[in-house]
Amino acid sequence: GGNTSFKLLEALQFILVQFSRQETSLETLRMQLQTATEDIRRIRSVKIENDKKNVHMKEEHQTELTRQKKAYSDLERTFNTQVSELKLQLSSQQENYETLLQNFSELRRALTNK
Repeated sequence: GGNTSFKLLEALQFILVQFSRQETSLETLRMQLQTATEDIRRIRSVKIENDKKNVHMKEEHQTELTRQKKAYSDLERTFNTQVSELKLQLSSQQENYETLLQNFSELRRALTNK
């Protein structure tokens, strides 16, 4: 029976070696998985950071656009006000000119009639 127990021992040893190899490869896989997980975590945090920056840049851009639109509309309002004032002044000057012309005509008539 010594031969059988020797074969049994050999088989057990073979199984142990296989088990040990599998354990080693499992450990390697576990380490690779851990590295991959860390990479993913790092990439995710970079993405979150970039998204925040992107949102911030969009907000800044929107703020700048709003500021420029307001500046333009203020400028337009000022321009329109100035144009209106100039038109009023022009119309007032025309009235003054016509009054002056009328006075001049009356004066000339008065002088001619004397």
